[in-house]
Amino acid sequence: MYRWLLDFYHGYLVVMAQGKRLEAFLNSAVGKGIYLWGIRRPAPGRLLFRVRGKDFFLLRSAFRRCGCRGKILYRSGLPFILRRLLRNKGRWLGLVFFITTIQVIASFVWVVGVAVEDGELPGHLQIREELREIGVRPGVLRGRIKKEHERILEELTVAFPEAAWINVELRGVVVLVTMVGKTPPPAKEEGPADIVAAKEGLISELIVLEGTPLAKAGDMVSRGDLLILGEKVLPSREGGFITQPVRAEGIVRARVWYEKRSEEPLEIWRPVRSNRQAVVFSLRCRERLFPFFRRGKVSGKVLWERQTKSICRGRNQVSLVELVKDIYSEVSWMKVRISPEEALARARREAARELSFLLPEAATIKSRREEWETGGDFLVYLLVVETLEDIAQPAASTREKQEDGYDQSHSQGQDQEKTPEDGAWQAVCI
Repeated sequence: MYRWLLDFYHGYLVVMAQGKRLEAFLNSAVGKGIYLWGIRRPAPGRLLFRVRGKDFFLLRSAFRRCGCRGKILYRSGLPFILRRLLRNKGRWLGLVFFITTIQVIASFVWVVGVAVEDGELPGHLQIREELREIGVRPGVLRGRIKKEHERILEELTVAFPEAAWINVELRGVVVLVTMVGKTPPPAKEEGPADIVAAKEGLISELIVLEGTPLAKAGDMVSRGDLLILGEKVLPSREGGFITQPVRAEGIVRARVWYEKRSEEPLEIWRPVRSNRQAVVFSLRCRERLFPFFRRGKVSGKVLWERQTKSICRGRNQVSLVELVKDIYSEVSWMKVRISPEEALARARREAARELSFLLPEAATIKSRREEWETGGDFLVYLLVVETLEDIAQPAASTREKQEDGYDQSHSQGQDQEKTPEDGAWQAVCI
């Protein structure tokens, strides 16, 4: 390795010598202390060898004395490479100028992008005007944006207080400003209200924050039962008590039971893959697919499998170009009988999937009970889950409902009283 690096540094020649006294030529070169290597004889009267570039001129006397001729076949090494490069100075100067120009152009910002997400924010034109006043505009140096990044964020935060999050990102020659508006919290409901049971359950704990409790721990309630009345009893100045409508608030934890019953067949239809396959190789470029090889042929119902291998990845780890292999296998449906264990596993998975949609996130599972039995061609599965959860649900105040009902009945009565008069008036007019 060291010898090769040394030869490459000094440069060497591949020389072909022709003549009848090649052995005498080699002895003469060795006698002068000239180092030759890679010596071989491709044909009678011919000799190939390698010699350093500075030693080739010392071989002229040996060539003349032995009656041989020498021809340079190949030049290699650092001196010869530099000589070739220096011959085309204009080309290399142009390349240096091109690279320098690209570097200079890439040091400026040429595009300013604005992205507004959610919330109530001003339009893009107003944001761009503010960015121009701050100093973020096409033609500014990228280094200035990096240096003043914190200042730009502070000024944008002051200029747009309705923005919850602002980000200034430098992507090459593009500055992307992203703003996310503040989402106002949901309006808090006001006015008197009661708390009713959202589900059927057994109350285990009831904490009243506002209102009058109408249930207690240990009571079994159904959906819609009144738990906390939206009224508060207060002493009056005259010595009695008065009721004041309030918005009931509280926590009602109850034991709730969920029951799931299902039947799983013991005989099912399953696809059986055959040996006949068709393989299609394609090249996907963005959204277009270009098939270039196909092997085999299938018909009827098939099972499709796809394998991909990325060739060129994009900026966000999305494959821009990838190799796609599609495998199509012929299948035939066959009726098979499964074991009760497999049917039980299928029933458990289905029950767990359905219960995941029914159970609230804050619910705590206290116990699970399973029962199953096989009869005929089916397995009957029963799952009972006991949870502890808050079943309190706000509802319209009972007093408001009564007042609304009274107003409606009173208005209907007035309409009925007015109807004869209207009818009489109409009759008189006729």
